[in-house]
Formats: sequence, C-alpha cells, structure tokens
Amino acid sequence: PGPGGQSSVPRQDPLQGRMLCLGCTNLTGGRGKTMPEFSEVFRAYGAEYESTMKRFLGNEGMYLRLLGMLFQDENKEQLGAALRSGDLEQAFAAAHTLKGVAGNLGLTPLWQAVSTLVEPLRVRQEREDYGTLYEAVCWEFQRAEAFYGDLNKGE
Repeated sequence: PGPGGQSSVPRQDPLQGRMLCLGCTNLTGGRGKTMPEFSEVFRAYGAEYESTMKRFLGNEGMYLRLLGMLFQDENKEQLGAALRSGDLEQAFAAAHTLKGVAGNLGLTPLWQAVSTLVEPLRVRQEREDYGTLYEAVCWEFQRAEAFYGDLNKGE
C-alpha cells in the first residue's frame, strides 16, 4: 500500500484514459501521477503489447519485475566471452537462452538480433562476423534497458 493505505497499483483513470499510480500525488495534489501507457511504450520500442501481456495475464507489475531480471542475467556476457574464445557450443547455449527470454518478454528487436546468432551457432558454423552480430545484440540490449526505463517512468 502507498501513502494513506492506498494501493500503489496502477489503474485506469476513467475520465482521462491515462494510467494513474494510486497513492502518488502530482504538484497540484491530484489523485495520482500520470504514467506513460504501457502499450504506447511497447509500440515505440517495436514490441507487440497485446500478445506479450497475454503471457503475463495482463499483469504489468509482474512484467516489469521479470523484465528487470533480464539485466541481472549473465547470458549476454557469457555469449560474448564464448564467441571471443571460439567456444561455439557455449555461445549457442547462451544465445539460445537469451533468445527465449527475449521472446517471452516480447522484446522483438532483441529477439531478432539474437536470432541471427542462434541459427549458425546451432550448427556450430565457423563465421567471421560473429563479433559484428554480437555488437548488434549489445546495441539491442541497451535499447531494451532504455525500454525498461521508459516503462518505469512515473513509478
């Protein structure tokens, strides 16, 4: 519960159509703080809100908690280390895990970047461009972190 025993769970403002955080106050002492619509932030990032939220039973709080765990996961670093050492088996394991997590979280741009690595790694294909492909994964990972920050604005 937030201040005054109110829930801090976001709810739809029936008059404005905006998300409000109960228990938060704005400068005018209003009922709550306007938060960016999750669906708008998803679209701006390049993800599909409806199908992703179905996997999370519409629970945006649970989604945020699980998305936050992605940035504590070590698979991205393990992927880079395995590629640098030429360990394609370990690189595949890390990339495959990262691809699954990105897919389940609806992080379409990150999923696409990791997918370009997974398929050649699956067959242990020797390639010269793994470093470039990994850089694309790192770039999309940074975009996913910014997406997470955008979703948390107003919390």
